[in-house]
Amino acid sequence: MNDSDRLLHNLHQTTRVIARGINRVLEPWGLSSSEWSLIRALKLHGPQTQRSLAAFLHIEPPAITKSLARLEQRGLIDRSEGMDRRTKTTSLSERAVQLYPQWEERIREHRSSLLAGLSGEQQNELQYLLTHIRENARKYVTPDGKGELEA
Repeated sequence: MNDSDRLLHNLHQTTRVIARGINRVLEPWGLSSSEWSLIRALKLHGPQTQRSLAAFLHIEPPAITKSLARLEQRGLIDRSEGMDRRTKTTSLSERAVQLYPQWEERIREHRSSLLAGLSGEQQNELQYLLTHIRENARKYVTPDGKGELEA
Protein backbone atom coordinates (compact mmCIF):
# COMPACT_ATOMS: atom_id res chain seq x y z
CA MET A 1 0.00 0.00 0.00
CA ASN A 2 1.44 3.39 -0.95
CA ASP A 3 1.32 6.48 1.28
CA SER A 4 -1.85 7.95 -0.26
CA ASP A 5 -3.64 4.60 0.00
CA ARG A 6 -2.62 4.30 3.66
CA LEU A 7 -3.68 7.87 4.38
CA LEU A 8 -7.12 7.56 2.78
CA HIS A 9 -7.66 4.12 4.30
CA ASN A 10 -6.84 5.64 7.71
CA LEU A 11 -9.26 8.52 7.06
CA HIS A 12 -12.03 6.12 6.06
CA GLN A 13 -11.43 3.86 9.06
CA THR A 14 -11.36 6.88 11.37
CA THR A 15 -14.75 8.08 10.15
CA ARG A 16 -16.16 4.57 10.62
CA VAL A 17 -14.87 4.38 14.20
CA ILE A 18 -16.26 7.85 14.94
CA ALA A 19 -19.67 6.78 13.59
CA ARG A 20 -19.61 3.65 15.76
CA GLY A 21 -18.80 5.83 18.77
CA ILE A 22 -21.75 8.10 17.99
CA ASN A 23 -23.97 5.02 17.69
CA ARG A 24 -22.88 3.98 21.16
CA VAL A 25 -23.32 7.45 22.66
CA LEU A 26 -26.85 7.74 21.25
CA GLU A 27 -27.80 4.13 21.96
CA PRO A 28 -29.98 5.02 24.98
CA TRP A 29 -32.31 6.86 22.59
CA GLY A 30 -32.10 4.23 19.85
CA LEU A 31 -30.46 6.64 17.41
CA SER A 32 -27.72 5.91 14.90
CA SER A 33 -25.03 8.27 13.65
CA SER A 34 -26.80 8.58 10.29
CA GLU A 35 -30.06 9.50 12.02
CA TRP A 36 -28.17 12.02 14.16
CA SER A 37 -26.81 13.61 10.98
CA LEU A 38 -30.36 14.10 9.71
CA ILE A 39 -31.61 15.44 13.03
CA ARG A 40 -28.68 17.84 13.31
CA ALA A 41 -29.17 19.12 9.75
CA LEU A 42 -32.86 19.75 10.46
CA LYS A 43 -32.04 21.50 13.73
CA LEU A 44 -29.39 23.74 12.17
CA HIS A 45 -31.09 24.49 8.85
CA GLY A 46 -34.80 24.10 9.61
CA PRO A 47 -37.34 22.14 7.56
CA GLN A 48 -35.89 20.58 4.42
CA THR A 49 -36.88 18.39 1.53
CA GLN A 50 -35.54 14.88 1.33
CA ARG A 51 -33.57 15.88 -1.76
CA SER A 52 -31.84 18.78 0.00
CA LEU A 53 -30.97 16.56 2.98
CA ALA A 54 -29.50 13.93 0.66
CA ALA A 55 -27.41 16.54 -1.17
CA PHE A 56 -26.20 18.24 2.01
CA LEU A 57 -25.21 14.98 3.73
CA HIS A 58 -23.96 13.25 0.56
CA ILE A 59 -26.23 10.28 1.26
CA GLU A 60 -28.09 8.32 -1.37
CA PRO A 61 -31.86 9.06 -1.46
CA PRO A 62 -32.89 5.44 -0.61
CA ALA A 63 -30.81 5.57 2.58
CA ILE A 64 -32.39 8.91 3.50
CA THR A 65 -35.85 7.46 2.88
CA LYS A 66 -35.15 4.56 5.23
CA SER A 67 -33.73 6.74 7.99
CA LEU A 68 -36.55 9.29 7.74
CA ALA A 69 -39.15 6.51 7.92
CA ARG A 70 -37.53 5.21 11.15
CA LEU A 71 -37.41 8.71 12.64
CA GLU A 72 -41.02 9.34 11.68
CA GLN A 73 -42.15 6.03 13.26
CA ARG A 74 -40.46 7.07 16.51
CA GLY A 75 -42.14 10.47 16.42
CA LEU A 76 -38.90 12.42 15.98
CA ILE A 77 -39.73 14.09 12.67
CA ASP A 78 -42.83 15.44 10.99
CA ARG A 79 -43.40 15.37 7.26
CA SER A 80 -45.72 17.68 5.40
CA GLU A 81 -46.52 18.31 1.77
CA GLY A 82 -44.44 21.01 0.20
CA MET A 83 -45.44 23.41 -2.55
CA ASP A 84 -45.46 20.49 -4.95
CA ARG A 85 -47.52 17.44 -3.90
CA ARG A 86 -44.63 15.16 -4.81
CA THR A 87 -42.29 16.97 -2.44
CA LYS A 88 -42.49 16.53 1.31
CA THR A 89 -40.86 18.84 3.78
CA THR A 90 -39.29 17.26 6.82
CA SER A 91 -38.94 18.99 10.18
CA LEU A 92 -38.12 18.00 13.73
CA SER A 93 -41.08 17.04 15.88
CA GLU A 94 -41.73 18.76 19.18
CA ARG A 95 -40.46 15.61 20.93
CA ALA A 96 -37.15 15.78 19.04
CA VAL A 97 -36.77 19.48 19.82
CA GLN A 98 -37.19 18.65 23.52
CA LEU A 99 -34.69 15.76 23.42
CA TYR A 100 -32.15 17.56 21.23
CA PRO A 101 -30.23 19.24 24.11
CA GLN A 102 -29.61 15.82 25.71
CA TRP A 103 -28.36 14.35 22.44
CA GLU A 104 -26.25 17.41 21.72
CA GLU A 105 -24.58 17.24 25.15
CA ARG A 106 -23.60 13.59 24.65
CA ILE A 107 -22.29 14.36 21.15
CA ARG A 108 -20.34 17.35 22.48
CA GLU A 109 -18.69 15.12 25.11
CA HIS A 110 -17.84 12.55 22.44
CA ARG A 111 -16.34 15.15 20.10
CA SER A 112 -14.37 16.72 22.89
CA SER A 113 -12.83 13.36 23.78
CA LEU A 114 -11.93 12.75 20.12
CA LEU A 115 -10.01 16.02 19.92
CA ALA A 116 -8.36 15.72 23.33
CA GLY A 117 -4.66 16.45 23.13
CA LEU A 118 -4.90 18.46 19.90
CA SER A 119 -4.05 22.13 20.19
CA GLY A 120 -6.30 24.75 18.64
CA GLU A 121 -3.71 25.20 15.91
CA GLN A 122 -3.67 21.46 15.17
CA GLN A 123 -7.47 21.40 15.06
CA ASN A 124 -7.49 24.33 12.64
CA GLU A 125 -4.91 22.59 10.43
CA LEU A 126 -6.93 19.37 10.47
CA GLN A 127 -10.07 21.34 9.58
CA TYR A 128 -8.25 22.93 6.66
CA LEU A 129 -6.89 19.61 5.40
CA LEU A 130 -10.19 17.76 5.67
CA THR A 131 -12.04 20.59 3.93
CA HIS A 132 -9.48 20.53 1.12
CA ILE A 133 -9.82 16.75 0.69
CA ARG A 134 -13.64 16.99 0.76
CA GLU A 135 -13.61 19.73 -1.90
CA ASN A 136 -11.37 17.59 -4.12
CA ALA A 137 -13.66 14.59 -3.59
CA ARG A 138 -16.86 16.49 -4.45
CA LYS A 139 -16.06 16.57 -8.15
CA TYR A 140 -16.52 12.79 -8.16
CA VAL A 141 -19.90 12.98 -6.44
CA THR A 142 -21.98 15.66 -8.13
CA PRO A 143 -21.73 17.24 -11.57
CA ASP A 144 -21.46 20.76 -10.13
CA GLY A 145 -19.19 19.71 -7.27
CA LYS A 146 -21.62 21.12 -4.73
CA GLY A 147 -24.20 19.44 -2.54
CA GLU A 148 -25.37 22.25 -0.31
CA LEU A 149 -28.76 22.59 1.27
CA GLU A 150 -31.34 24.22 -0.94
CA ALA A 151 -32.72 27.52 0.27
